[in-house]
Amino acid sequence: DKGSNERLEEGASFNKAAAQNVADQASKPNAYATVVNVENVSETMRAPQGLNTVALLAAGSKAMGMSPKKVMQVAEKLYSSGLLSYPRTETTRYDPKGFDVRSVLREHTSHPQWGPTAAYL
Repeated sequence: DKGSNERLEEGASFNKAAAQNVADQASKPNAYATVVNVENVSETMRAPQGLNTVALLAAGSKAMGMSPKKVMQVAEKLYSSGLLSYPRTETTRYDPKGFDVRSVLREHTSHPQWGPTAAYL
């Protein structure tokens, strides 16, 4: 089985079906892939807008299929761990000096799943 010859052409948009096809082919026994070109691109993105309680509940429900109660439980656990600001607020303005993201990222650099990303950031 030759598998798939899926390609992402320059300037093409992400094609979920093509990506899923490549993933399906790659998960077969004896599968292989050839990388023909790698290009590193650096991008700068603005920080996302903070969420107030209502927006947090809606985003958690829509994006993750969680109940509002579960979203608040997760938010409170993240808050208790020092990973996010107080979850029960109606403001989206936060003091940028109030959260030491570098120290939080340092704490996560040894994690087996996201440690390399935390180290990169």
